[in-house]
Amino acid sequence: MRVIETAVCTLEPQLAAHAEAMFAVLSDPAIYEHENTPPASVDALRERYGKLETRRSGDGRERWLNWVVRLPNGELTGYVQATVHADGRAAVAYEFASRYWGRGLARAAVEAMIGELVAYYGVRTLSAVLKRSNERSRRLLERLHFALASPELHRQGSIDADELLMERDAPARRLEFDVFGKRVLIERTPDGWRAFRPGADGKRSALDLAIPDFVAEDDLLQYLDDLYHELATPSNPCVRRVSG
Repeated sequence: MRVIETAVCTLEPQLAAHAEAMFAVLSDPAIYEHENTPPASVDALRERYGKLETRRSGDGRERWLNWVVRLPNGELTGYVQATVHADGRAAVAYEFASRYWGRGLARAAVEAMIGELVAYYGVRTLSAVLKRSNERSRRLLERLHFALASPELHRQGSIDADELLMERDAPARRLEFDVFGKRVLIERTPDGWRAFRPGADGKRSALDLAIPDFVAEDDLLQYLDDLYHELATPSNPCVRRVSG
């Protein structure tokens, strides 16, 4: 897991060492108006965080990704988390102390996490389950482009009567490369990687380039270099990442 920087906060991979500071954050009773209860003790929270440092479920089928959210002044405000399934689905959740509500922190942190999930974990669809009474959380998810799932999906997911399931497709991740002097645009979409050739008129055309789904964003440059290395010239000796 990586540290994720945003303009208003930093997401740090959650560790047992965060337990003491996070216990104070998570002891805010306002967090639990709709569900759950505060951690029983610092030791209990430390033990839980220690187990979560494996980043995987016991059977290894799910990735458990947790970040604490820190302000520039060093204060911890809450956490964001995602359970990532092998088929590209991710269930997200979050909790923030009430004194940080209404400042855009939750939206910034969840948006940053979603970007990370798309770029580095191959996530294609996202979901969140919340209590029907939790209008604040619902408004946040709507601002993040989640929508209410169908009744059928509620049944399939065994969602309780007092809960809602909200879902969205992962946003496309757009990257631009200079491939030995030629521009190539690559997008990460719910259907996998897609490549395009930009035109002088601002339009783009599909490029006959198949990129396997298992190729991570950080490996794209090397993949393109290996694929097109015969096009190298003295003036364009390598592939460069231009943006994204």
